[in-house]
Amino acid sequence: DAVQDAPIVNTRHAAHLVGQMRLDRAPLEVSQIISAHADAESDIRGLRKRKSQLFDRTDLPSQTPSMSEPWVNIVATFHQKQGIGDDAFRAAVAGVERVAILIAEGPLKPALFGWTSMHDLCVQQTDVSPYSGPYLRISPLLSGLIEFRYIDTAVARRQWNRLVPADAAPDQFTAFLRQLRWAAFQTPAGNEFTA
Repeated sequence: DAVQDAPIVNTRHAAHLVGQMRLDRAPLEVSQIISAHADAESDIRGLRKRKSQLFDRTDLPSQTPSMSEPWVNIVATFHQKQGIGDDAFRAAVAGVERVAILIAEGPLKPALFGWTSMHDLCVQQTDVSPYSGPYLRISPLLSGLIEFRYIDTAVARRQWNRLVPADAAPDQFTAFLRQLRWAAFQTPAGNEFTA
């Protein structure tokens, strides 16, 4: 019977067990102690093996399929959302759509990768699995404003964020690119700058 068998204890936490009792007030019996040193050696052997596999990049394209959506599909998604909500929210969705169009119809298209999440547009520099690295989330809000939030940490108060009116979304996006130096492209006036 598994309930009657004494527990196996990992020695890393053995100090915690001194003076411990089971819930039925009987003394805690230990039948086997596992050395943490033995586990560490097997972990190191496995790590060496995994490390050698990690740097074998001969078949990288097949290992990392494209996780982003084509920009034309993202623009279509936001265009379909134009009828959702009240006037303020529709204006915010239209602002996010303008940012998607700026990327889809310009030189940023091959440099940035995106996906949608509910009503949000998410943009990142590399074509990796969504949420697996830093990304910019552009969210239409019910108030009619658009929130830009750069998610590079799990701590919300440390994330760069701005609230802007819907008509200022493309300019805020361009400012963000310039600030983080994400891409080089032409301004509407035809001047090239590194964003």
